[in-house]
Amino acid sequence: MHYFLQGVQAAAEARTAAEPHAITYVDFLTVTLTAMCVLLAALGFIVAIVAIVGYRDIKTSAMKAAKLAADTAIEARLKQYPDATEIHAKFSAMDRYMSEVLRKERLLSQVRAAPLDVANASKTVEDKPVKRPSRYPRKGD
Repeated sequence: MHYFLQGVQAAAEARTAAEPHAITYVDFLTVTLTAMCVLLAALGFIVAIVAIVGYRDIKTSAMKAAKLAADTAIEARLKQYPDATEIHAKFSAMDRYMSEVLRKERLLSQVRAAPLDVANASKTVEDKPVKRPSRYPRKGD
């Protein structure tokens, strides 16, 4: 490596002695490679910025697409079930039906508990039951 640097230094001294303002091939190559490195660094910086912005945009669009797909699937699934007005109407109809059944049951229990005749209603527990007349009297009665 030391010999290489000595050779480069000797070439530079020989060049400046012979032609003070002339650009040699080594100088041209150095300037060209330096310019390419600067352009490559700038290009890398630009690519990095584009990658960051692109990633953000891809992430945003993926989130929007996922949200749209999920909303569509949820809406399709919810359409299989009745909505609130249908449920309210069914519960109201069931409530009316049960109220009517309970009202009829209450009336029937009152009718069953009603005394059949005055004698049975006024008897005490120790009294013997009063024989009711038969609906269809037998011959000889």
